[in-house]
Amino acid sequence: MSSPPAKQDSDLWQSKAMAFVTRSHRHLWGKNNENPLAFLFQCGLKNRFAKQILLGWNKFGQYRPRKNWGLEKRSCRSNGPNSNRLFLPPGIVIPSIIKKNLVAVFIVPYEGDNPTAWVAGGKTPTMILGNLSGPVIVTDDLLHGLFIFQETEEKTGVIVHPVPDLPLDSELEEEIRQHMDWPVFLSPHTKDTLKKTGFKQIPKSRIQLYRNKEEMLSLIGPY
Repeated sequence: MSSPPAKQDSDLWQSKAMAFVTRSHRHLWGKNNENPLAFLFQCGLKNRFAKQILLGWNKFGQYRPRKNWGLEKRSCRSNGPNSNRLFLPPGIVIPSIIKKNLVAVFIVPYEGDNPTAWVAGGKTPTMILGNLSGPVIVTDDLLHGLFIFQETEEKTGVIVHPVPDLPLDSELEEEIRQHMDWPVFLSPHTKDTLKKTGFKQIPKSRIQLYRNKEEMLSLIGPY
């Protein structure tokens, strides 16, 4: 997956992306939604929390003209009908909203083995939940990060970078550097998959590994 184009209409992207998030949110809480709701329940996410963070459901994959989302045409050799269209795959839609601004949209498949998708045009491919002034959990699993944030009553900082091929933005790297006094909790899987990102700068002395959600919750309990 490539980085967003250097030039784009950010206001138009915001408008289109927010409309997609809103529409997907209505679909999740509408009719014939048993499968995605059951999936979220199995992930440990509560309905109240899912509604609060505007989770949604995109039932069918959709192609949209890139220009309609404020994105430049891609220079590619393919002449296929969808080579210059934005693809919104089916799955659970997870918006990242900071200070009332939509900065990213992710789509997590709940069927098949497809990876998490980041919708091109977003400001950052990293999701931050809460603040980083205390213990921080770093993960590449969006639903896992949401669960931890929910279970710690939204008081723990969570950094989710679900597409390791995309780099961290410089502002987040600087924020990580400024919070070196608190422990950073990583799953062994995340520790391996995020080596190529800015997380590699975290000192080993700060890192505590955990094997599952239950162990994570017990580790951060004292903080």
